[in-house]
Amino acid sequence: MEKWIEKPREFGEILDLTFLVIRKQFAKIFLIMMILGGPILLVQAMAMYSGGMPVLPGSTGESFSTIDSFLLSFESSGIDQAIANVGGIELAILIITLALLTIVLLPVAMAAIIILTDKVKNGESVEIGPIIKQAFSRFGALLGGSIVYLLILFGLILVPSLGFPFLFLAGNLDVGPLLIMVSVVAGLAYLFGVVYLLTRWGFYFTAIVFEKVSPGIGKSWRLTKGQFWRLVGLYIVLNIIVTMITFALQFVSTIFLSGSILGYLLDTLFTALSYVIMNVAFAVVYFDLRVRNEGADIQEMLNSYAQPEDVEKAEDEMVEDAPFEDGKVDHHSTLDTKETEK
Repeated sequence: MEKWIEKPREFGEILDLTFLVIRKQFAKIFLIMMILGGPILLVQAMAMYSGGMPVLPGSTGESFSTIDSFLLSFESSGIDQAIANVGGIELAILIITLALLTIVLLPVAMAAIIILTDKVKNGESVEIGPIIKQAFSRFGALLGGSIVYLLILFGLILVPSLGFPFLFLAGNLDVGPLLIMVSVVAGLAYLFGVVYLLTRWGFYFTAIVFEKVSPGIGKSWRLTKGQFWRLVGLYIVLNIIVTMITFALQFVSTIFLSGSILGYLLDTLFTALSYVIMNVAFAVVYFDLRVRNEGADIQEMLNSYAQPEDVEKAEDEMVEDAPFEDGKVDHHSTLDTKETEK
C-alpha cells in the first residue's frame, strides 16, 4: 500500500481506509492476534477441557438439532458448567493466569494493531517482530493510562449511580410527577456529560502509542476539540457495522458448534475481530484529528520539500553546469562568468 496523504477525511473515507487496512494486512493482523492472544485462548481451552466441555459438539454422545443448539446457546454457553467442574485450586490458578495474561497481552495486542496501521499509512514495510517489540516498549505507559481512565470511568458512572438512591432516602422526598421529571432531566444531562467526557478522553490509548505521553487524557482532549458530534456519529456507525459483522459470524458458529470448545474459541476470535476493526478505525480517526487540530497535513507538506535526495540532485545539476578543470570546479571561472554576464 502506498503512503497516505494527510488530509481531513469524511465518514466514508475513514471507513474505506479502515477496512482497506484490514483487508490488505489481514494475514499479519491475524498472526499478531494469535501471537499475543493465543496464550489466553490456550489457557481457556485447557480449563474448559478439564471441566468436561467437549472439543466438538456431540462428541460426548449427546445429539442436538441445529435449532436446539441455537436455543441452548441462549441459556448457557457451557462455560459456567465447565468452570464449576474445575477444582478450587485449579480455578484460582486459572483466574490468576487469565488475569495476568489479559492485563499484559491485551493492551500490547491493541497497540500493535494501531502501530501496524501507522506503518501502512506511512508506506513502510509491515514486520510483525518490530511491531510487537514497539508495542511492548509502551506497555508501562499504556497500563498506567488505562488504570487512570478506568478509575475516572468508575468515578463518573458508579459513584453517582450509587449516590442517587441515598439522596432520595436521606431527604425523605415524596416521589411525585415533578420529582420524576426533574430526575429524568437530570439523568439525561448526567448521561450526556459522561458521554461527552469519555468521547473527549477516548483517544488516550492511541495518543500513548504514538506520543511520549501518559495517561494521554490531556492529549486526547486537545485533539478532539470541536469534534464531539462528529465522533459520536462515527462511533454509532462503526458500532452498528461491527455488531452486524460479529453477530453474523457468531450466529453461524453458534448454530453448528454451540457448547463446544471450538465454538467458544471461534466466538472469541470473532469478538477479537471487532476489537481489531475498532482499533484500526481509532488509528485512522486519530490521524484525521491530528490534521484537523494540529495541522499535520501542513507539516507533511513542508517535510516533502527539500528532501535530502532532492537537495543532492540539485547540487549535482549545479556541478554539471559549472566549469571543470582536472575534475575540480573552477570557482574563479564561475565568478568571472557571472561578472561578464552582469
